[in-house]
Amino acid sequence: MNLKAIEQVKEEHESEWMAMKGVEGVGIGSDRLGNAALRIYISDASISDRLPKEIEGYPVVLENLGGPIEALPE
Repeated sequence: MNLKAIEQVKEEHESEWMAMKGVEGVGIGSDRLGNAALRIYISDASISDRLPKEIEGYPVVLENLGGPIEALPE
């Protein structure tokens, strides 16, 4: 099975995920076993049921931040 590059998969799905309330960011990292994975940073655990566990052959790891990301004042 030929997988798309993980960067391409991220690019193709990132705007869809970022449009969801509670998604704070999307990145590339690894899963518990060290496999390449997409990481979705969420601020609310209740959104996890609406996100995939795997997409296009890559695992998706949800990282609960416990709240929204806010910029620090300068």
